[in-house]
Amino acid sequence: MKKTIIQKIFISDETTTKSNFLWNTIGTGMLAAATMLFTVIVAHLSGEKAGGLFSFALTIGQWIGTIAYFELRTFQVTDVARRHSYAEYFYAKVFCCILAVLAGGGYIMLRGGTVEKAFFIFLLCIYKILDGYSDLYEGELQRYGRIDVAGKLLFWRVAGGILILAAGILLTQNLTVAVIAMIVYSLLMIFVVNEKALRVFEKGKLTFRKKRSRDCLDRMSSSISQQFF
Repeated sequence: MKKTIIQKIFISDETTTKSNFLWNTIGTGMLAAATMLFTVIVAHLSGEKAGGLFSFALTIGQWIGTIAYFELRTFQVTDVARRHSYAEYFYAKVFCCILAVLAGGGYIMLRGGTVEKAFFIFLLCIYKILDGYSDLYEGELQRYGRIDVAGKLLFWRVAGGILILAAGILLTQNLTVAVIAMIVYSLLMIFVVNEKALRVFEKGKLTFRKKRSRDCLDRMSSSISQQFF
């Protein structure tokens, strides 16, 4: 079967422990450095005032984004017996992301402030929620033993977003427009590139089973509660 462009770029025929370690380190390293890089770039290109607003909004976004993550990946990658299917993790993740969007919207309404500032904060919340949603793909690829693919996808999504943000500011001199462009890029990476890369391995249909998906969420909630209480 002829390989697609996405397969040629992101998926090697075979993987090794070294490749898995290398790309996982590169991907997670880029994600860890992203907050600092975002803030430095915005402050340098848009000024300290804009940099301060961006840093504040990104902090709120990271807080809201934890709801989207919900520690699902930890539970997902340790499910080596595949007690739950990818579809069940998918719907659990969608539920968490919806909660995160509602939480972000609720926070903004309670906080008040100008419409422009509220909209900007909400945009950064959406960006970090997309981070949490993307973690679903990376976790499933890890279950298939392809951490190298997950690392490559993570690196290019985050690194590309940083470049798009910088280019957007330079070209439009408008931070809000640049952030929207960054979000659009992230959406394309997740729903086109990540989706097609995962489907090389995961062939199952996204059949919704309410009881199974609820059971998946219940188990995760129980696991997280045991960690913190």
